[in-house]
Amino acid sequence: MRIHTTLFLCAATLILAGRAGAMTIDLGSEAKRTAANDQIRALVFSESTGATPEETAKTVNRQIAEGLRLAKTFNAVRTQTGPIQSHPVYAKGNRIEGWRMRSELALTTQDTAQLSNLLGKLQGTLGIAGLHAAPSHETRSRVEAEATAAATSTSRGRSWVTSPRPRRCSSSVASRSRPT
Repeated sequence: MRIHTTLFLCAATLILAGRAGAMTIDLGSEAKRTAANDQIRALVFSESTGATPEETAKTVNRQIAEGLRLAKTFNAVRTQTGPIQSHPVYAKGNRIEGWRMRSELALTTQDTAQLSNLLGKLQGTLGIAGLHAAPSHETRSRVEAEATAAATSTSRGRSWVTSPRPRRCSSSVASRSRPT
């Protein structure tokens, strides 16, 4: 993921000799840095279909509880329960013939070996809905600070080059993160 930081400088007003008007020049700078995808999030699920809502809930809740119990033995993996969906299954004639339920469990870690081991054990009872890699909050903050510092440094250099004589001006920093 790329962190994109833009720095906006104060507008410099230059009065041209022999002219009644003024010209405004806006200076800007940006810096881009790549942030490592150092955090993995896996989404696992249990899904069951049965004759009654109680039957399906019992099966799904048992499988999710077992998945949580197993996941808690992996110290580097954080767990979070996800949405639970339950709905009737209809036969011809709009008659309910059964019930379907699905529940999800999110697993987040920076330790891919532990996650891989855990997912291998969970696949006996739970399905894997997806894996997503992204920068962790700490990595994103660090890289964003580095990009902001680089943009600030570049802007200071440009302001000294374009100024007929060095003077102080205040600057405002607008920082945003977006994937590129």
